[in-house]
Amino acid sequence: MVIIDLNLDTVRNLIESGQAAIYGDASRLDILKAAGIHEADYLLVTIPDIVTRTGVIVAARELNPGLHVFTRARYLRERIWLEEMGATDICTEEAETAIGLAILLLREVGADGNRIRKEIEKIRGELGIRKRDDQHIGQ
Repeated sequence: MVIIDLNLDTVRNLIESGQAAIYGDASRLDILKAAGIHEADYLLVTIPDIVTRTGVIVAARELNPGLHVFTRARYLRERIWLEEMGATDICTEEAETAIGLAILLLREVGADGNRIRKEIEKIRGELGIRKRDDQHIGQ
């Protein structure tokens, strides 16, 4: 695993702790190449800005079309755009927050696991989320 970051202190700390890290802009082809993107099976893109996130996804796909790209989206409406740009799986903050808060509330009022799962499925359906997007919720 190689981490690419624009924060030099973060990169130094990662390297000092034994983690492979590169300082640079992950949307640049030379940085992705240095990180070994050609041999990678997976890419996790955690950048909050959608324009930068999109640049990373497009550049990575150019170098490795078979790459499995996991990324975040702040809002549900970003999902289609990110899929069109080459993201394989997307974790949507807006949806995760709704589901997380529902779980907290249901646990607080004493709902059992079955009721919680049913409510999560209902929320997923209302938000148009595929089940695999948040399988870890409620387990």
